[in-house]
Formats: sequence, C-alpha cells, structure tokens
Amino acid sequence: MREILAVANAALERHEAVAMGTVVRTWNSAPRPAGSAMLVTAVGHRYYSNEVHARNDPRGRLYYWIGGAEVTMPDVPGSDCNAIRDRFVSVTPLGDDLTRHGGLSDLAVHLSLPTPHSAPQRDRVRRKTGTVPQD
Repeated sequence: MREILAVANAALERHEAVAMGTVVRTWNSAPRPAGSAMLVTAVGHRYYSNEVHARNDPRGRLYYWIGGAEVTMPDVPGSDCNAIRDRFVSVTPLGDDLTRHGGLSDLAVHLSLPTPHSAPQRDRVRRKTGTVPQD
C-alpha cells in the first residue's frame, strides 16, 4: 500500500492527474490477484531490438516475428510501462483516431484541395444535430 501511495504522491507533485483502484475479483488467467493495486495510465513507449525471425506456426505456415530480445522502456512517469514495471495493474483508455488534426488544413492547402472538417468537429456537429456536415 505504501508503494502505491508513493507513486500517487510523486504524480501529484508533478501536477499530474491520479486515478487508483484495487482489483476486487479475478478469473481465468488474470496476471495479478485480487487486492492488487491498479493505476489509470497513459500509453508509454517500448523499443525493441532490430531483429526479424522467420518461424513456423503450429500448422507449418511461415510467419515473421519482429522485435527481438532486448526491450528498452524510457522512464515516463504515469505510463503503462512504468506501472507494469512497478507491478501495478495498468488500465489505459485508448482511442482509434490517429489523425494529426493540426495538419489537415496545411496538407489540403499544399495539395490545392478544399479545407476538410476535422473528425472531432464532425463528431460535435453529429452529436448536436444528428447529421454530418458535407464538404
């Protein structure tokens, strides 16, 4: 318990938001038992060595394993990598929009195209009106 409080206090001193919880129940092959500390985290970074291995799956089909044995993770406070390294359960909310919205207008101008609506703007309009704006 002191470990998680130390992690929380360190995050608060860095003026970061902190969300903590406790695993209440587990089933099947849960990696941590009930009573384990849980942190809400941001995505960290893992870097693998540049190795590619040709392998065969159980049915004999060829596939390539990319990564390697050497993994490095920079020390990023509040990240999922740090949480796992410190033996906490990590919960990271993810999104599916990988668009760099700040670059949409610049790219459209560069390509002499109409300036597009950004996805977040479209989503806000959809929620308010129930329709999607047309370009």
